[in-house]
Amino acid sequence: MDCPFCGGEITDDALVCKHCARDLRIPESLLEENRELKGKVEELHARIAEAERELAALKSRTFAQRFIRRTSQ
Repeated sequence: MDCPFCGGEITDDALVCKHCARDLRIPESLLEENRELKGKVEELHARIAEAERELAALKSRTFAQRFIRRTSQ
């Protein structure tokens, strides 16, 4: 089993994480909420990366359009 806080490997019956010393006796509902939030964070990171790629493409296209206009004049 992995610690829900630091990800360190711990035994299934551990009460405290041997890596981060966090108390592992928290309600399962909080653990589930934590997993859901981590998933949402990963999704948002992916969306940000996609937006950054789109922005870079737009900037590149805008630069190319300005360059073409200057050289054609």
